[in-house]
Amino acid sequence: MVAVLGPLRGTFVDPVELSLHAAVRAAEHVLASATRKGQLPAAFREHGATLVFVAACTQIMFSWFYQPEALPRSYAVWIDRMAQMDTRLLTALRQLRSGRVRYGRASPILRDYCLDHHLDPRQADLVHGHIPCSIVHPRCGESCVANLGDRAWRGALAALLVYVPVHALAGVVALVPKLLALQRDGSGASLPAGTSRLAAAGAAVLTAAARVASNSARSSAFLGLFIGLAWYGVCLTRNAFKSDLSLGPFMGSFLAGWAILLEPRRRRAELAMFTVPRALHAAWFGLKSAGLGLRDVPFVHVAVAAAAGAVLVPDWERHVAQEAAATRPRAPSKAHAEPAADDATHALDADHGAAPKLRHAKLKPLVRAVLWLLLGTPEAPHGPEGAAGAPLTG
Repeated sequence: MVAVLGPLRGTFVDPVELSLHAAVRAAEHVLASATRKGQLPAAFREHGATLVFVAACTQIMFSWFYQPEALPRSYAVWIDRMAQMDTRLLTALRQLRSGRVRYGRASPILRDYCLDHHLDPRQADLVHGHIPCSIVHPRCGESCVANLGDRAWRGALAALLVYVPVHALAGVVALVPKLLALQRDGSGASLPAGTSRLAAAGAAVLTAAARVASNSARSSAFLGLFIGLAWYGVCLTRNAFKSDLSLGPFMGSFLAGWAILLEPRRRRAELAMFTVPRALHAAWFGLKSAGLGLRDVPFVHVAVAAAAGAVLVPDWERHVAQEAAATRPRAPSKAHAEPAADDATHALDADHGAAPKLRHAKLKPLVRAVLWLLLGTPEAPHGPEGAAGAPLTG
């Protein structure tokens, strides 16, 4: 891992992000072990993923409001597209925070925005003080609750285009082995009495399709509610304090994360592991920008990756050894032992025959290790205590 991440600097692959991802996977592995041993509080085991996701999303969304450059460019653009917030509103928020414009002083910063939305520009002039919410969400007028519903609905519809292909691909991957098993079972011995292989295959396809539809709808509702709550948190705070303080975007970022409760527990852990590396990257960028004298240390990402590898690799080595032992031919019993003169020859033949299987046994967990580390797939390593499930199950 160290040898790979060192030369990646300057390429299209961000070695820092990969290192953070490895560190998060290592932390997940440690928490999984602690969870199996009962060393974590029951509340954390129950709600850990939810709390981690909320904290990560608070950092990510707050950075998107005020420091989008702290996020990967493609990620920030994707949030722009899903949030459907006019960039001129974001510009006004950022300039209010930086002090370039202030309430009580005349500013045409939202004039073009109002004209495009057929609003009176005088209502958005900062010289009059607090800008009403009818300017912020003109589709729904003064009703912030109506805007919450409108944003959630439109966000869910847009999210369908993202989640249907994702869940469809996962459904196909899960369905293919079942169909192949039915094809291999030529006699139909494993099927209920009176059920043909064609009927069983059709039922499996329908079940998979229903699961894809259900999961897609659920994930789309999650993302839609996430967007709606982000807007509502901003409106709720700005109306309470009659000012566009940084507290508004912070509350919107905080409330949005709780939409994860719509997702099943397994999915919450996956989403938490996806967001944490980006949140850490954004937090470090924010600390450096705060003028605290912090700066990047050359090749520190290599040290982080090495530490993560020190946690993850031993477990994979145990997993490889277990699979290699399972594929190694058994020694012949004493009752059928061959002459001593041929023992060495047959042992050599057995080793040559086992070598391809051993190489295959090492290749398979290696591929799964890379997928698990970089993509967070559910193919987790199996330690001596069984499958390493996600530690954050809340």
